Amino acid sequence: MEFVHELLYLSDDISRIVVKDYTEMLSQYLFQAYKTKSKVSCRIDMEDFILPIETAIPLGLVMSEFITNSLKYAFPDISCCREEPGKPCTITISLKREGNDYLLIIADNGIVLREMENVTTSNPTSLDLIRFIIEHQLQGNLEISTSEGTLYNIRFPESTLMRHDSNGQT
Repeated sequence: MEFVHELLYLSDDISRIVVKDYTEMLSQYLFQAYKTKSKVSCRIDMEDFILPIETAIPLGLVMSEFITNSLKYAFPDISCCREEPGKPCTITISLKREGNDYLLIIADNGIVLREMENVTTSNPTSLDLIRFIIEHQLQGNLEISTSEGTLYNIRFPESTLMRHDSNGQT
């Protein structure tokens, strides 16, 4: 969480964040922090969306948690990738607009944890905290698929804050 805030404060305009740059710095930091094997790559596919800090902070926490989970658990051995042999194990992060919504997808092609296959709310976990952030701070929802690696699908609306610049213009 500290690093998420630190990245935001490095921005020229703390009230508005270019999400692609932010995502690249966050993923690079996490890959270094977890001493990721060179055969695990990160693919970022998003435009240069500018989001207000009120959206960027919770979004950064969500991305950090899901990227960390992939780095820690999805690739215990390079042979666990679900792609063709010789192709790199990959974490993919994409953000796109769909109408008035944003769709963030974080996916890996690694192994699936048994805990993720049967996600329940019976035991509080970090996933519960992330769901809370998505639902209450981003006003969005989370869907998880474990059919081919792990895929987190986060949909959240464009807020009124995102529709106007500092001069109140759309």
